[in-house]
Amino acid sequence: MPASWAVLGSWGWRIAIVAGCLLLAGAMAPTGSEPAPSGREGREAARGAGWGRPVASDDFDGKTIDRKNWAVYDGPGHAGKGRRIRSAVSVRGGVLTITGRRDGTTGGVAWMRGAQKHGRWEARVRMSRGCACYHPVLLLWPIHGGGGVSPDGGGGEIDYTETIDDGRRRHTAFYLHYGPRTANGGSTRGSPPT
Repeated sequence: MPASWAVLGSWGWRIAIVAGCLLLAGAMAPTGSEPAPSGREGREAARGAGWGRPVASDDFDGKTIDRKNWAVYDGPGHAGKGRRIRSAVSVRGGVLTITGRRDGTTGGVAWMRGAQKHGRWEARVRMSRGCACYHPVLLLWPIHGGGGVSPDGGGGEIDYTETIDDGRRRHTAFYLHYGPRTANGGSTRGSPPT
């Protein structure tokens, strides 16, 4: 099963994908010498590592995003900057594409079919070059609400693939946001997105 996105195990978090120019399942319109990839290339890490059968996955094999699985963002962007619009999200040929513009208009989706307490997440992603002013991110939010970290220690998020201030999209990082107010703990490892 060539899953584009998969969850293994069980967590108390929901996955969210927020970006401009983020493509799940590894395809994008070619630019320059880049080949036009398909959503079916490559192999899942879960299969190669023997993690077992995913408890949930999406191959993005329809003509539109499956609204039973995903909520599509439509509203203000992060911290009230820009907008996240439904038309920035599309599905074609086994690929979920989220586009963005310099004016801050982007898109995003959130997995809505259950929550996982423990697990492993896998996504095949390609981020096209673009304005360093937006940050493609794959993250996990607590079921009770993610995003801003609350003074009582609730909220928080796990950004397990994020590109910040890198318009060439050469490095990704991991961030753990937790604790009272905006206390953040982070571990960063630069690595080329693959």
